[in-house]
Amino acid sequence: MLPSRMRAKFGAQTFDEAIERKLQEVKHVPPRGSLVATKKAERWLIGYALGICVGTKAAFISRAGVVYYPLDDIDKAWIPR
Repeated sequence: MLPSRMRAKFGAQTFDEAIERKLQEVKHVPPRGSLVATKKAERWLIGYALGICVGTKAAFISRAGVVYYPLDDIDKAWIPR
């Protein structure tokens, strides 16, 4: 999504601000099923790779397929409000 469209749709200037308007950030170990972000996997325009917590690891989509990273590599996580 273009920054101008993100600002219009969410009223936010950054990706972090936009996502936190809809989801609650997790400051501890993310629960299974939470949305997670890392800078260690293939990053996209938003500066993060987004994935899903699947227990003790997080799953991300890459050009090679699904890759798993340990939770220590997670930079941010969110759950539904």
